[in-house]
Amino acid sequence: MKVDINNIIDDSKIDDLKIKSILKDVFQELIEYQENLRQDTDKQIKEEYLSEKRDWDDVWQIKTMLEDKNNINIGIGNGFRPIKIGNSIYFANDTMEKMAKVNKEENQFFLNCMYDELESLCQKKYHGFIITKENQKKEFTYKLVEQYRFIEAEKLLYEIANLYRIRKPRIFSPYARRAVDVCIENINSDEFLSALEYNFCLYENKLQGVLLTNFVLMWNVDIQNENEPLKGLEPSEKEPYYQYFYNEDIKENSFIYTKNICNHIYKKDNEIRIFCQDKMERNEYKKINILDTKENNNIVFENIFENKHINKCNHLRTKADVIYILNLFNNINNDYNCSLISVGAVNNNGKNLVRYRKEHSYFKEKNELYFSNMRNKPYICIKFTGKKIFLVDYANYMLHYLESKYPEYNWVGKY
Repeated sequence: MKVDINNIIDDSKIDDLKIKSILKDVFQELIEYQENLRQDTDKQIKEEYLSEKRDWDDVWQIKTMLEDKNNINIGIGNGFRPIKIGNSIYFANDTMEKMAKVNKEENQFFLNCMYDELESLCQKKYHGFIITKENQKKEFTYKLVEQYRFIEAEKLLYEIANLYRIRKPRIFSPYARRAVDVCIENINSDEFLSALEYNFCLYENKLQGVLLTNFVLMWNVDIQNENEPLKGLEPSEKEPYYQYFYNEDIKENSFIYTKNICNHIYKKDNEIRIFCQDKMERNEYKKINILDTKENNNIVFENIFENKHINKCNHLRTKADVIYILNLFNNINNDYNCSLISVGAVNNNGKNLVRYRKEHSYFKEKNELYFSNMRNKPYICIKFTGKKIFLVDYANYMLHYLESKYPEYNWVGKY
C-alpha cells in the first residue's frame, strides 16, 4: 500500500516537490495509525471472544444450607459464610429506630414445613413467657411474619450472573423462602432483653420441630466490599469507553461487581476488565468469591445443572427437546425427579403444584417480563415426584428457569 500511495502522489499533477513530500509523510502516518488501530481492535475482539467463549457456568456452583448457630465456625471452615440480614425479633410496641439500637444479636427463624403451610402458620397467634430480673414469670403473645431479606440478598447474584453471561440457574434456596420474623406483643424490648430467660413454648404452640430458632442460613459466597480505586484508563480516540481493570488476586471463581453502570465486562483468567460509557463517580465495588466447600452432615441445596450442551436447546421445537432440557435437572437431587406430561393444550390430569407467591419468587429476567404478557401461549405440563417437604421448592426452582429461558410457553407443574 505504501508503494501505491507514493506512486499515486508521484504521478499526480502536483508540481511542488515539497508538497508531495508532505503528502507522503501524512499518508504514511495515517496508514501506520490505521494498521495499529486494526491490530488493537483485532486483539480486543479476540480477547472478548475468548471471554465470551469461556464457560463461567462451570464455577457458578452456589450452595445454601442451615447451620446450627453454635457451629458457625465449622460451617465457615467448610466453605460457607453466614447471610447477614439483621435481627428477626421485633416488638410491636417499639419504633424501628429503637429496635435497630437494641437488637445487637442477629436471630434468624425458619419454618420447617411444606411451602403451602406457611400462610396458615403465619396467621395464628402464639404465646410465650419471660422470666424477669425479679424472677417473675410474664407472658407475651407473638406472631410469625414472613420476611424476604434473604431473597433480597440474592439479587446481587442475579446482577453478577447477568454481567458475566452465566446461563445456568442462579440459586436454589428453599429456606430463604421459609424465613420469618417473630413479632412480640404485650411486652417491650427493654423487658425482653433484660429478662433472665425467654421461652416461645414451641411444644405447647405445636411448633416443636417446625419453628427453627437456633439456625443461620449460610451460602458459599464470600462478599468483600472494596473502596480502593480500580486501576483505570481514560477514553482515547481508539477506544470510546472508560476502561477499568482489576487484577488483585483474581481466581477462576472470582467476580467483580461495580455499583456504577457499566456497558460491558469480561473476565480473563487473571484480570477483569470493565467498560463504562461514563466515568465512574465512585470507585465502590464488590469482590465476590464462590468458595469450594467440604462435605458435611447438613442438607445442602445446590444449583446443580448439566449445562455442557445448553446451547443445543436455545429453542424448543420438539418433545425430544423438552425432555432433553428436563434431563439437565434430574441430577439435582436423587430425592426429586420430573417428567414430561404433555405439550400444547392444558392437561387436567393430576394436581397443580403450588407456585411461589411474588414475594418468594426468584428474580425475573427482562425477556420473561416481556413474554409474560403474550396471550395464547402453548402449555408444557411437567410431573414432579419426590419427598414432599421441598417438592414445591424443587418445582419452582425448575419452572422459574424454564420460564426465564423459554418464556414463549406456559409452564405448569403437576404432581
